[in-house]
Amino acid sequence: MDTFDVRAHWDAEAQVWWADSDQIPGLATEAATLEQLDENVRLIAPELLRLNIGAVDTARCPGAASPFPATSAVVVWRTQY
Repeated sequence: MDTFDVRAHWDAEAQVWWADSDQIPGLATEAATLEQLDENVRLIAPELLRLNIGAVDTARCPGAASPFPATSAVVVWRTQY
């Protein structure tokens, strides 16, 4: 199982959380809460991985409702305040 680091950042001026990753090409999303940011990442990361590096079988990775079940990818959060 592959593990991918995702960083969460707080933008105090814009009052939003945003995420990026050096390991998931194209990952850039933002949300008002960490919970929503987590949902966003879990929804888009599998597709980005599939498109960019072929790492995830998206048929087995339906998104936020069941994040990464029986898949080859896990998102590890690195939060920065």
